[in-house]
Amino acid sequence: MRSAPKLNPEYVIDVNGAKKAVILSIEEYEELIEDLRDLAVIAERREEPVIPHADVMEDIGLAQAIQEGRNTAVVGKDAVLKALE
Repeated sequence: MRSAPKLNPEYVIDVNGAKKAVILSIEEYEELIEDLRDLAVIAERREEPVIPHADVMEDIGLAQAIQEGRNTAVVGKDAVLKALE
């Protein structure tokens, strides 16, 4: 999870000094909008059933592929290029 964005707001005030609007950089604004969209998706999916990671891995066959990958020697780029010649 990423931390909350660091904001550097500037305020527009009226003649009495009351804050009426906020000015943010485009980057700060876009980060806030992205975070709001992410939160909306989370809220929409709150009632969806949760599938354990291990079940998903098993269902798509990655658990076995990962295990097989652990048992496979890692070869360097030069060895791969030589084998392709």
